[in-house]
Amino acid sequence: MYTQHVVALMGCVWAVLGCVDDGGCNWAGNCVGGTCECVKGFAGVECAELNMGVSWKCGEGGLCVDGENTWGAGVVEGDDGLYHMYACAMSEGCDLNAFFSNAVVIHATSPTPQGPYTPTGVTLSHLDPPASSWDGLIQGNPNILRSPNGTYILYYLGSTALDVPPVNCTAGDTPHLAGASICSNTSLIPYNPVCRQQIGLAYSPTPTGPWTRRSQPILGPGPSSAWDDLFVTNPAVHIFKNESALLIYKARSKENVGAMHTGVASAEHWMGPYTRRQPSVPIPIPSDCEDAGIYYDEGMAVFRMLMHCGCNYVYLWSKDGASWTAASSPNPWCHVT
Repeated sequence: MYTQHVVALMGCVWAVLGCVDDGGCNWAGNCVGGTCECVKGFAGVECAELNMGVSWKCGEGGLCVDGENTWGAGVVEGDDGLYHMYACAMSEGCDLNAFFSNAVVIHATSPTPQGPYTPTGVTLSHLDPPASSWDGLIQGNPNILRSPNGTYILYYLGSTALDVPPVNCTAGDTPHLAGASICSNTSLIPYNPVCRQQIGLAYSPTPTGPWTRRSQPILGPGPSSAWDDLFVTNPAVHIFKNESALLIYKARSKENVGAMHTGVASAEHWMGPYTRRQPSVPIPIPSDCEDAGIYYDEGMAVFRMLMHCGCNYVYLWSKDGASWTAASSPNPWCHVT
């Protein structure tokens, strides 16, 4: 926490702010003599800002696939000395406008964590027919982890809809699906995959498969009138040493389709079942924040979460994984990186 020290100097009174413990540095730094010394990756007087690193161009780092649009990715280190990336890509030559009809998960490898990564193939894809499974049409927002016994675990959003196939942009087809606002008309929900997003899980003994997809989602919409009763998506997960799991997820409600919220669920084993934090309330952050990423710092015994809020970002911390505190109001991001 921060406290206020009052210092008298030449008849004037000065108010000086300084930390008294590591909490005053938002658990992203050490409090030393009233001053925060931020850990790597963080900056600012209270360690509430990101210390932006290098941004690599295509061919220098990350994943760039000629002729394909990608969105979001996760990376895990394999036993083969390689780093394995799982990213969302749009099939059939489509761009991001076709996310809700053509999103699939692809696999890529690199000898270094920063890349560049070389695509090796598709990990999760459309089923035939798409409506045959809850995730038969799209699979996206992959979050890859490994369990303590080495199993590769892939969390993802999945969805389907009646009479909605993937489109062939290479042949000139154009995406035709509406956004989340259409979900306010409940009679249209069965026909729009935007409105039917749920969170799934696949697992494999190796990073290249074979992958077992769960036949049912591990987390679906909340009960009627709840803040997350329309759809759930964007999983961010931490797996503990005892195989239990903490799940952060994004959701929308039928009552307020335009607002995004972020919640917490957990499971005694990563296979499930997953239950919502009780009472089930969203994390108190602006409603435009999404795409969370979380990790646990064992040295400081704290969870850290990063989210973007449009062209801003916010850093949050938690000591128990259930109650989260935003270190500050959102900071600029797009024009910094």
